[in-house]
Amino acid sequence: MPSTTHLIDAASPLRGDGVVYLDPGRAAGPAVHVLIVGVATYEAPKYARLLDTATVSARALADWFLGLGSKGFANPERQLGSLAILLSETKDGKQASYADGPVPRADFANTRNAVRQWLLRVESNPDNLAFVYVAGHGESFTSRTAFLLEDYGTDTMDVTAGMVEVEQFIRSMEFAVPVPQLLIFDCCRSPTGDELPWDEQVGQKLIALKRRPNDHGLPRKQWVSCSTTLGEVAIGLKGRPTLFNDALMDALNGAAGDTSEADWPVRPGLLVDRIDRILGLHRLGSDDKPQTPAGRMAGSFDITLPG
Repeated sequence: MPSTTHLIDAASPLRGDGVVYLDPGRAAGPAVHVLIVGVATYEAPKYARLLDTATVSARALADWFLGLGSKGFANPERQLGSLAILLSETKDGKQASYADGPVPRADFANTRNAVRQWLLRVESNPDNLAFVYVAGHGESFTSRTAFLLEDYGTDTMDVTAGMVEVEQFIRSMEFAVPVPQLLIFDCCRSPTGDELPWDEQVGQKLIALKRRPNDHGLPRKQWVSCSTTLGEVAIGLKGRPTLFNDALMDALNGAAGDTSEADWPVRPGLLVDRIDRILGLHRLGSDDKPQTPAGRMAGSFDITLPG
């Protein structure tokens, strides 16, 4: 379990980057470096209703990594190196509090800064696990998806401002140093109402990396999971985690463990399979269409060992 001695003090400048946990002894890796973004409130009028299921889900996953519940993250080979979280939780513009201190709101500027600071930490070792989880509204356009940040819909000269294209972020992460990568987007993928040109990029770039001349040359084991299929909505109940987050937590806590090995290691293949099967249990009737996750996959690695 992570040590509470590495929680970041409320007055630390690191709080401005969203960092709530940092173990200096793991800086060189291998370690797990986590970035979590939860957006419950938006400035855009069409998303006036509070999406509190997103921030409840973000908090639940952060709690799990920090071992704040009855179960939590456990990986002796890759222990927790850092955790950063951004939360847009209330409409009053105030910062949310997490782990006894403030965390930034999830607007585009804060998210871009947090992603870049997270990259500096996670790129210290090719064996670091890059872990990203985003919960909030999302929209799709043709074959692409964007997740929406708090300030989406506020720039009349750029209707894509505050949107982040998922596919561009994924492609860029293929040039990042870490080999194991788990990128999770717990967002709707319903068609956007913005009348965009057919070849328009769906949002702004948080990063745009290129292959370094001294790149280690190892193929990235990149796993990406979207909580629903293209064009479909993701479901959550008010004041509770999303259905996908519930399934994710159950899977991480052992439902996706490989029972043929000691400590039941959770690996991406079984994780994706178990999430899909658990989501299928949420159908209210035999005729209901289940929420089906989608994504991409490459290679395998241990995520956690629930025992």
